[in-house]
Amino acid sequence: MDIQRLRTLTTGKGHTDYLDLQEDITRILGPIRQDRVAACALKAMKPWLQSAVPEEEFWDGVYNPNHRGEYYLPSPTDSERAKIVDDFLSLLRLEMRNNLGFNLAQWEQNR
Repeated sequence: MDIQRLRTLTTGKGHTDYLDLQEDITRILGPIRQDRVAACALKAMKPWLQSAVPEEEFWDGVYNPNHRGEYYLPSPTDSERAKIVDDFLSLLRLEMRNNLGFNLAQWEQNR
């Protein structure tokens, strides 16, 4: 293993790319539960989606395999996307700190 990658694991300070960290954690722990990441992404996107898709049938919380067809979903503007990404990263940092004991913000700061 590359020593800088190992130092990231042993010190908690980012010596290499974040993707290296993900790979190394997966190598040691096995597959990481991506549902936690997806949950953070969905929560971050929800305010934008609610404004882009105001029809109530999309927000009824009911599983409905018969609701079919196509829907025009615009792309978020650059500022909307930046807000979504900021919210996602905040939620992901909180998730990692609360459930993995890992401070992503500190790791990024020490890179």
